Amino acid sequence: MFKISKTKLFAGILTLAILNFAAFYTVRKGIALSVSANAQDPTAAPAQQSAFFDFFPAAIFTIDFAVILLLLFFLVKMLIRTLKTSKNTQ
Repeated sequence: MFKISKTKLFAGILTLAILNFAAFYTVRKGIALSVSANAQDPTAAPAQQSAFFDFFPAAIFTIDFAVILLLLFFLVKMLIRTLKTSKNTQ
């Protein structure tokens, strides 16, 4: 399996955490922007900000989902390898 140092693992987890906080912040700001735009004038929402507030969190959550699936794959692979080796020793 892969040999990952603890510093790289910590840096990866920290990076994902920071990106998730930024994504949740942009989701909250996007909701506030749409609520304020609908209260004043529904057509007044800036298109570039609205696109960013839609795209950035979706991309981060997609990366999170891919990382979770990758971790599940490695977990199942490790479990299968463990079961094969324990079955061979009996």
